[in-house]
Amino acid sequence: NTGVLNNARGEARWDINTHRVEFSVEIEDVPAGAYTLRVGGQEVGVINAFAMHGEVYGRIHFRDPDVYGTEPLDFEPRGQKLEVLQANTVILEVEFPQQAQ
Repeated sequence: NTGVLNNARGEARWDINTHRVEFSVEIEDVPAGAYTLRVGGQEVGVINAFAMHGEVYGRIHFRDPDVYGTEPLDFEPRGQKLEVLQANTVILEVEFPQQAQ
């Protein structure tokens, strides 16, 4: 959390097996709206956060090979800086590990 939205939280996950690779980013405790996801300085998608059961939550899911409901994973997140932006302001950031599990 960069301190812009004090309660904002996020989580990034990487999962790989012999049939697929998946990468997802979740955000919560942010105002409802659209948030840009940047990986290594490049925009890779938009997280749409919405109210659900009294909390605001958003998620973007990438997969290779892609299937319905996912975005194509055509970039490498491991070892890259992940940033979630509200308009042009970074609200969440992390250096994603090279050896993500």
